[in-house]
Amino acid sequence: MVFIDQVRNLSDILIQHFSQLTLLIFWIYAVGTIIVLIPVTIVEYGKIKKPIWRLIASVWMINFDIMFCYLLTLKNVNPDGFLVSLNKSGLVYALAILVYVYFAVKSWGYEFCFNLPTFKGKKLQLLSFILIFGIAIWISFFKVFSEFAQRWQELFWNWDFSLLDPTESALLKNAWSVFLYSIEAGIGEEATRYINLVLLLVIFKNKKWQINGAVLGSAILFALPHIGNAFASELKQTPLATFF
Repeated sequence: MVFIDQVRNLSDILIQHFSQLTLLIFWIYAVGTIIVLIPVTIVEYGKIKKPIWRLIASVWMINFDIMFCYLLTLKNVNPDGFLVSLNKSGLVYALAILVYVYFAVKSWGYEFCFNLPTFKGKKLQLLSFILIFGIAIWISFFKVFSEFAQRWQELFWNWDFSLLDPTESALLKNAWSVFLYSIEAGIGEEATRYINLVLLLVIFKNKKWQINGAVLGSAILFALPHIGNAFASELKQTPLATFF
């Protein structure tokens, strides 16, 4: 983590002195941040034997990776362009988390599979994945359009997508940010919940309440780092809303 921090510092210094190479420096920094975790994860984290220490180590790695990262100071780039939004979104760190989760899970001898088993047989497994994925997408749109619906058809499926204009976001000024923030959350946060859930299932494997304990435990571990939302001026989230 110290090395990654120094890579960021060096990248910032290079951008200040060679602003005309901002694009190149940013991509070297981004790719470097993602791949530098691979040997560390395989060699050092792979040595951890007890599931409880694997969980603690993962919580430490992931939360330090997010909470102590800072943005590069980009120069000679369009403030409303893709690169600035990518820098602010934290997608680089989300990809770093995904890389860590993949190599950590494989190093510990677990199977890396985001679609946890639901039925026996590949066809039923694929069908359940498609069904759950489709319902998840539908619920997302239902939640948004339920605030605009004038008729019951508009509530369930007859949605007016012209109402969703990323250029008119109340929180994000850059339209790119609307998409990149969503992708960042989808990758980084779900990878985090995945590794927590897998390790908690292993920790509670001999308990009658294995499933309930793993679900509740992973939810708590996922929720606690979001306390910082109450202090993030960009989110404008109250302490009460953060608690819920």
